[in-house]
Amino acid sequence: MFAEAQDAHPLDALTNAEYWTVFETMKASGRLNAASRYAGVSLHEPPKAEVLRWKAGEPFRREALAIIKQGRQTFEAVVDVRGRKIVSWKEIPGVEPVL
Repeated sequence: MFAEAQDAHPLDALTNAEYWTVFETMKASGRLNAASRYAGVSLHEPPKAEVLRWKAGEPFRREALAIIKQGRQTFEAVVDVRGRKIVSWKEIPGVEPVL
């Protein structure tokens, strides 16, 4: 599934396959409900030091930042794309994302 990542750069945008992995991981987490809406999903950039150490052909961290709206609550989730797990999930009080 991530064969194309071998030739990719750590700051490249998420691929279509990676977006689906984020969706499937979020769905399997049990944190979503019927009111859940995605306000955005994008690359969660790795630390600058990791990017500077990276060499072509080496594996690298792939994480996504997902903004989830559930009713009047908003959450930020960081998803480990390769590990297919949620790294962090936190409510952002007082935030209303544009849908």
